[in-house]
Amino acid sequence: MKQPGDPSPCAENVSRLAGLHGLSHDQLAKLLGMSPQTISTWRSGKRRPSGDAFLAVGEFFEIDPVQLNQRSFEGLLSWVSDPERFKAVEAKIKRSRIRIA
Repeated sequence: MKQPGDPSPCAENVSRLAGLHGLSHDQLAKLLGMSPQTISTWRSGKRRPSGDAFLAVGEFFEIDPVQLNQRSFEGLLSWVSDPERFKAVEAKIKRSRIRIA
């Protein structure tokens, strides 16, 4: 059962999407123009992303932000597994020149 303070589906989805693309949360924060602390507060369940943040994350990962917030990661697999979406996100990462280890 979900407890108060548990991360939202969005928090888990953002973490898993970042991992899928080999991004640390610090790298993701830079790509989104946010602070690492912002990402950290989402992950811990202390705060939920704002509407603008949902839009930024959805746009970056090429996923409907409403679905990002409402569905489990498994529910997003049809989007996540799309090769064109994956390539588009990888191209954004490459253009950003953020070093991925």
